[in-house]
Amino acid sequence: MVSEKILSICIPTYNRAKALDRLLGNLELEIKGISELLEICVSDNGSNDDTSRVLDRWEKKLPLARRKNEKNMGYDLNALEVTKMGSGMFLWHVGDDDLVVEGSVRRLVNDLISLEDKEIGVVYLNANLRNRWVVHFDFNKFGIFPRERIPAPLNISFGGSICLNRDSVRKVIEKITIKDGRLWKTNFGAPAFNDFVHTYLFMECLAESGKIGIEPFSGIRILADGGRISYRKKLYLELILVKYVLEMKKRYPWFKEAELTVDSPLRVIGRTFIDSGLALEDPSLEYLFQAYLKTISKIMVLEKRGFELAVISVMAWKRSIPVLKQLMLWSFLAMKLVLNLPFDKRSESNPVLQMNEEFALKSLPDLLLL
Repeated sequence: MVSEKILSICIPTYNRAKALDRLLGNLELEIKGISELLEICVSDNGSNDDTSRVLDRWEKKLPLARRKNEKNMGYDLNALEVTKMGSGMFLWHVGDDDLVVEGSVRRLVNDLISLEDKEIGVVYLNANLRNRWVVHFDFNKFGIFPRERIPAPLNISFGGSICLNRDSVRKVIEKITIKDGRLWKTNFGAPAFNDFVHTYLFMECLAESGKIGIEPFSGIRILADGGRISYRKKLYLELILVKYVLEMKKRYPWFKEAELTVDSPLRVIGRTFIDSGLALEDPSLEYLFQAYLKTISKIMVLEKRGFELAVISVMAWKRSIPVLKQLMLWSFLAMKLVLNLPFDKRSESNPVLQMNEEFALKSLPDLLLL
């Protein structure tokens, strides 16, 4: 007889009332018959849409715990707050704009119950994108592995794949202080993994426990149905992704990750070409592209990937020649039209984006020197 909550589903949210409503409806179906074994924790990052009304409605139907920040504190702080809320033995981070794969909650709860005295610091749940699992495993049931023998590279930049042992993560949280609105990781002496606090929590729990559980066919369905975003936000997201990859390589060199952002020549060259085009069409964003270029180049040097480094170096050189620069811009505009790329050349005055962008640029030089 289980006497405590086995699982806390932790959802940080901000101004996504419709998506959150969809997710909670999904979870209502998934937890039928096991609701007494889990809780759903939602931390609202100061939303000014219908989020509160959505939660009011679902509070009567679900084992729901909720809190709300007075203002948008940024993703990291809100993700940390929702992690602190969890009282279950394990805490599963779930994005407000995704859905849970059918049967995944029940399987995860049953597998966690079966652990008995086996101590693991983290569980990795596979993600499903366009009906394909992000990571391919050669086994089909829940398995436990030492960190030295993880059977395949994992994609832990995605928060929905991360499930943490509550006792382990509380020890990790003790290593974190807040300075100027940033999560300062005392073991690194820096606010490492900015915008990826979930990854930091996962890696520290794994490093401490040395064991990981893997759910090969359970997890989150990535809907990838977000709306169009501004050029500025797109370039910022590209920058923090490559910054994240570089930081993972330098902070946890023993961990092999499925690096979806830089794991093939085509992705590196294609992403760099698109990012270059965004800055060519809107020269006011050149500073973001140059920061991205320095970071991706550093990663290519570390990985000894001379081909990609040569191609992006030539690309950078062409941008310095007016005629070639114009040809690159025309090529980008043609690609954007044909592929209907979901980016808009519009002004972006979001103060949180401005703050995060300034911090990313300020902290990048130290990372490049690590």
